[in-house]
Amino acid sequence: MSIRSHSNQALQRKVRDAVTLFVDRDPKLLVLAAHEQAFAHRIAIYLEAQFKVAEGLNVDCEYNKHLEKAKRIDLDLHLLKQQPQALLTCGCPACSAITKKEHLKGKLFRPDVVVHSRGNDDHNIIVIEIKSTGVFCPFDGAKLEALTAPKTDDKPYEYQLGVFILFGAGAPSFEWYPAVK
Repeated sequence: MSIRSHSNQALQRKVRDAVTLFVDRDPKLLVLAAHEQAFAHRIAIYLEAQFKVAEGLNVDCEYNKHLEKAKRIDLDLHLLKQQPQALLTCGCPACSAITKKEHLKGKLFRPDVVVHSRGNDDHNIIVIEIKSTGVFCPFDGAKLEALTAPKTDDKPYEYQLGVFILFGAGAPSFEWYPAVK
């Protein structure tokens, strides 16, 4: 079980502040429509500055490990397939592939940015998925739901907060997981 030393509101503020710094300090990446990995790297740097080293937290991009094994996720795609227009509108390779499958068992994945403690599940704090252009990605949304779900055998991560950040036209938009009520 993760130790919750930050409120979700405080974590949301840290994410928003990091994204604001990115937009203010790295506008050339936005103008050039750079790849989302470039966005994730810069946001991770600004996010890392907001956590104290003494907290024992790491901020990593494309982190593919869970404990000592590869990060894997099981997704039931039934709910996603009930929204076929959203899958078609996104058009990313993952959403395109969903229309041909019923579920994804043990799919390897790498979240764009994580704030965590490497090698254990004591501090799974923030998980971020980013799209540099386009629309909301239903597949990324499903991953974030699974990553922030209460811990079970098939959902072992239990990140405190997930966020999908979309850099479309205008200001970045945020979708929070679990959903803010």
